[in-house]
Amino acid sequence: MTEITEITQEQLNSACKDMLNQELLQAYKDALAKHDWYYQYSDDSFVYNKGQRSASTIRECKSKCIRAGLEKEAEEVYQQFLERQEKAKRY
Repeated sequence: MTEITEITQEQLNSACKDMLNQELLQAYKDALAKHDWYYQYSDDSFVYNKGQRSASTIRECKSKCIRAGLEKEAEEVYQQFLERQEKAKRY
């Protein structure tokens, strides 16, 4: 028979915090991946404005990560993204 263990409120809070932190980092990764890094060069105001909104989203995601105590992790995500971009340019 399986023993049921009691979960403390502290354990539950910690698990929820870990899930939210992972969601924040994933949102940051997604924002970086979807961003048009050359929007500034567009003559189309729609493309430019969309790029501005996307850049704002990236800054907001990073700010949320920092406020959640994930500054180091957010920087690692950004550096990994840059490395992938550099590798893609070479091919």
